[in-house]
Amino acid sequence: MATNQVEGDTLTLLRLLNRRHDDKYRKGLQVKGDQQYHQYFQDNIMCYDGPPGDQDDMLFFVKRCLVDKEVIVTESRNVQVYRRTAKNLPSPADEMVLWDETVCLNIILQNFNYIITMATFSDDNYHITKRWSHAVFASPNKRRMDSKGDTSINIDYPNLYFYIDEFEEVFKDFTFCRNQNLAVELVAIDKANPTDGRVIFQGTVKFQAAWEQFVEKQSEDGGAGMFYRMLERVRNDGKDSFMQFASLKGPDGRGKGEVALRRVYNDAVMPGITSNNDDADHQEATSDTAINWKRISPSKEIQKLKMKAQNLLRIARFDTTNEDPILSAQLTFIQIKLYDIVHDLVSEDADPVFWNGNDCLS
Repeated sequence: MATNQVEGDTLTLLRLLNRRHDDKYRKGLQVKGDQQYHQYFQDNIMCYDGPPGDQDDMLFFVKRCLVDKEVIVTESRNVQVYRRTAKNLPSPADEMVLWDETVCLNIILQNFNYIITMATFSDDNYHITKRWSHAVFASPNKRRMDSKGDTSINIDYPNLYFYIDEFEEVFKDFTFCRNQNLAVELVAIDKANPTDGRVIFQGTVKFQAAWEQFVEKQSEDGGAGMFYRMLERVRNDGKDSFMQFASLKGPDGRGKGEVALRRVYNDAVMPGITSNNDDADHQEATSDTAINWKRISPSKEIQKLKMKAQNLLRIARFDTTNEDPILSAQLTFIQIKLYDIVHDLVSEDADPVFWNGNDCLS
């Protein structure tokens, strides 16, 4: 391989890296010229000359794993992270560093902006009824989004993650209902060419499938806990406290996402519910929902909330035909393998469908 083969624009380099990856891991061929990628790393990633503020302080190095003192090149290779100014950065002579993958990983993490778009569209004519875009960042760190108490983080190379940290706030008003589909699209935009957006993930789910899964999970968590979710609805403007985290698969099984689903109620039109708090004092709970709340709190206001929640519980149990169900949908993360991203970036048919080309770009 000639030295100038690793020079040129970002997509040209990614095409070379994509072919090299296929030769190495899918075809099992021996590849050479890894040191030339170290030179590219030194000249273009270490010696950054782009706009101020775009420079990432962290550098990521992909290394071979050692198993029983033998070098094993498998999917279990690991990643080490250094600050750009560190004195102990791996040297060109370090044979454990995979310089081609190191270059590829740092390009994907640093040379692109990423925009996630959630949209709803109708079943019959594919008309987009709602759309919302949000800027995200790529990270090799894996962490759980369905458990606020779990703060553990670990590097999960070759998987990369795109998190929406404040997903409940970002997508707080995003809902969909019957005869609608939910779509998620992740677009990568080259910082050197911001007009060129390429899709690296797309996933869709029909409302009926999401609703059936939601009802099944909610019934598993029913019983006494249901009343307290109704109480939370009163306190949280009609939103049920029960939240289900559902998986969203990418095309051909490449990548996955996670969506938090929660039922949204229109309590203003539900029978048996009043907007006047004083009327709650005169409502009587049925025998299957009555609880001696005096043991818990003598507060009159709390008693009103609990009585209203008991009414909501009766309606949820015995009268489910008064309204079409509505789900709020909040995307939490997308996960894709590094070279699946590269493959889509160099593909010819990767034009965005839902992102409009301007959202979230300054």
